[in-house]
Amino acid sequence: MQAQLMFSFISDDQVGLVETFAEIVKSCGGNWLTSHLNTINHQFTGVIEVAIDENRLDSLIDKLSAEQNDSLRLVCKPLKPIAMPSEKAPQVTLDVLGLDRPGIIQEITQALARHHINIESLYSTTKPAPMAASPVFEANIEVTMHVSNREAIENELAAVANELDIDISLSLAPKL
Repeated sequence: MQAQLMFSFISDDQVGLVETFAEIVKSCGGNWLTSHLNTINHQFTGVIEVAIDENRLDSLIDKLSAEQNDSLRLVCKPLKPIAMPSEKAPQVTLDVLGLDRPGIIQEITQALARHHINIESLYSTTKPAPMAASPVFEANIEVTMHVSNREAIENELAAVANELDIDISLSLAPKL
């Protein structure tokens, strides 16, 4: 029977780390499914989902865990099978732009949580502003929400945007 494993890591940025993980997954007979890897402030971090025969799961976890050292931290979590919903709510993308200040993500995620909206992905960054002393904050947040929630959440996010003096735009994400 197939099992799934999710593992996450943070490490000093170093050449060959992904190849090491890929070799371990392959050597255990696993299949690398989904991953998100990124370098932030000279730290390489990521999360990887692997499918593997359940009889080889412990071996994979042991081999991955053996790679840990002072500069590499790793967490492995076997996943339980879940039933997929018959119809998934549409994905909506929120694009956020404004001068950086504390609390932007907290205010937006608080509004989303009040409406029981699930965040699928969140990417944020700051960059120097060409004509301002403060950096510019940008975020791209993908959420799933039912169309019936849309007007209420748009109104609440507009209030958040007004309060924080930022722009928040919503758009339906394209279906893949």
